[in-house]
Amino acid sequence: MKFNDYKDYGNAQEKREKFVGRFSATDLYGIIKGITTPEMFFNAPRMNKGGSENCLRGNGVEYTVGLKLKAMGAIFDTQIKREIIIDDLTFVAVADFHFGDKILECKSPEKFTGYKDYNKYQCELQWRIFQVPIYIGYYNFVDGNLTEQGSYLYAPSEKLWQLIIRKCKDFNEQLKRY
Repeated sequence: MKFNDYKDYGNAQEKREKFVGRFSATDLYGIIKGITTPEMFFNAPRMNKGGSENCLRGNGVEYTVGLKLKAMGAIFDTQIKREIIIDDLTFVAVADFHFGDKILECKSPEKFTGYKDYNKYQCELQWRIFQVPIYIGYYNFVDGNLTEQGSYLYAPSEKLWQLIIRKCKDFNEQLKRY
């Protein structure tokens, strides 16, 4: 089977139901930047081929990083889901690799050009929920081999956290009226 046969991979993944007052880490960028509308929140548009390829590559990277970590004897859990409630909002984050005292969040951009600003919203929420250092690792396959292209330790920001809460409260009011 050729890679192009997977062009609809992202749309075939199980969709999670959306609720007023409940936001996942992956919702934050679109909400804060004003990209996500109430209609989009509840009825996500179909993913294009590029988005599906990104999902497939990301899943492959996470799987391969997990294999390498196990081979190194690392002790970790994957896809640990936790929540935090702030007023009438519930925020949900999932850690790619949770080592107990730190988290590794894997990213696999098609082309690595350095730290991506949009990752900070997800990392801020993860830090608030898990209260451990959050490392962002950028990985990709180069000539068939997994390669780390960069890694960063996320620096939490109270100012950013307050922005996330304020923007999500405002968006939640829009959702209630939708």
